[in-house]
Amino acid sequence: METRATPLPSGARPVYRLVPAVPDLAHPTLVLLHSFTTHLELHGPQYSDQELTSKLNLLAVDELGHGRTQGPLGWSYWETAKMVLDLLYGLCAAGKDELGINTVYALGTSQGGFIVARMAILRPDKIKGIIPIGSSMYGESPWTRELGCWNVDEVFKSWYESFASDKPTPEFVVPQSFCDDLIHVGFGDAVTPEQHAYWSESIKKTYPGDEGRKKILMCTVCLGERDSLEHRLPEIICPVLVAHGTKDLVYSPAIAKRYAKQLVNARSVKVEFIEGGQHFLSVSHPKETNELVARWVLEQEQEGGNEGLRSAVHA
Repeated sequence: METRATPLPSGARPVYRLVPAVPDLAHPTLVLLHSFTTHLELHGPQYSDQELTSKLNLLAVDELGHGRTQGPLGWSYWETAKMVLDLLYGLCAAGKDELGINTVYALGTSQGGFIVARMAILRPDKIKGIIPIGSSMYGESPWTRELGCWNVDEVFKSWYESFASDKPTPEFVVPQSFCDDLIHVGFGDAVTPEQHAYWSESIKKTYPGDEGRKKILMCTVCLGERDSLEHRLPEIICPVLVAHGTKDLVYSPAIAKRYAKQLVNARSVKVEFIEGGQHFLSVSHPKETNELVARWVLEQEQEGGNEGLRSAVHA
């Protein structure tokens, strides 16, 4: 499927895939944001689902530091959220509205969930609902580990050592051990040999040489040292669907329950756990995830999106 790139006034040049290529403005649009060091192809099970694309426009975006999106080397998840919002609503460098999309929901897997939450905080007037999948709204800390989340200190030490260098590294190749780590926590025991081979090759192709090493180092720093949204969750006012797999190896179901209860000003909050679902839930259980997402988005449209009273959290 075709991808497109749009230069923005910020200097970023996001790459994205829009399905259908000309959006049906009678349908809501669902932005799809991927996980750490993957790219928009993580959402292949979504834009290849004809039942889903018959109901929703899908816009998958390569985030800053990921895939083929170009941008400044230093960034945070706030900058990525602003970039996606600029792509959706701002004027591109050519001086025209690139997409013309008005009704937008945003789904994010893992770090994509960090970003969609920030989008909802930055533009509560524009984002009609968010769907964090296998995500957390907190920084990495001892108390999150006590709730069953991964031990980031153990994982990141070897990653930092692999990517940090005070000398140019023109021959740099992402270590296979990093690819193995990422694929294991993302896909769990559901990974297929084809998925393992594809993502190993893709990660290495995305981050080659000295520039690739600097970029993947920044991705790692951004993930490991991100700010917590704990005290900003009350700023999210749109409806929220929290989707989480029961076999998530990175962020536990307990962390999903905790942040859902802190969304005290969201119009509605629904928590859904998918039995056997992995961290990359939309890949390990695409049918269940796609049906859940489509049903929820269309329910929000029928109920008027941001209108109505906040519902109880179902945990």
